[in-house]
Amino acid sequence: MNRNKFIVRFTAVLMITALLLCGCKNSAEQEKENPVPVQNTVEKSSNSFGARYTFSLGRISREMTDDLEALKLSMNSADWTTLSTGLVDDNGVQYSSYSYHDNGVTLTAAVEDGSGKVMNLGCGCQSKELESSAYRLSFLRLAAAIAVHAGGYDGDAAAYFTGLYITLLNSEDDTFCYGNSLYIKSVDEDTTVLMTAPCSEKVISEKNYKEYPITTD
Repeated sequence: MNRNKFIVRFTAVLMITALLLCGCKNSAEQEKENPVPVQNTVEKSSNSFGARYTFSLGRISREMTDDLEALKLSMNSADWTTLSTGLVDDNGVQYSSYSYHDNGVTLTAAVEDGSGKVMNLGCGCQSKELESSAYRLSFLRLAAAIAVHAGGYDGDAAAYFTGLYITLLNSEDDTFCYGNSLYIKSVDEDTTVLMTAPCSEKVISEKNYKEYPITTD
């Protein structure tokens, strides 16, 4: 796949993601049996999500170094490439988009220009690569590692978020809500992108996306 095509596609996905807002509430029972954050990594923002992460791109890159190396990725925070600057979301908040390419995977991020804090994080690959079960598992583990670090969960929660992304990939829906975050996919014949973003309770209550784990009556 042409790299420029991927970048154009990711930028479009990023802008669409900035408009995706979801609603859900975790029941007390689910909170007992499903992972909860061990540290707060989300704070209020005036952006269209109503929330952002508390960390910068450099900080989350450093914190994820060990997990990325385990997944055969090596990353220095200075290696992120700027895709677009001066983007503006629906609430007038300016942000920039970044990517990092290594070992067939593209990590993605959107960062508020004013605060320097991350709005969303994700990863993408060529969809055809996911036909390999070994590659698919590695890619899902990477997406789960990002979700764990971004959400402030304990490392033991990685399996849970791997399951979340497996379910999302096999679902007709493109967004799940869990806790205070959105989990978003964009898939076509060329590219698969998995992304996570924090979302405020106020915005969450206004939308009706499915909550993970999916339950049936």
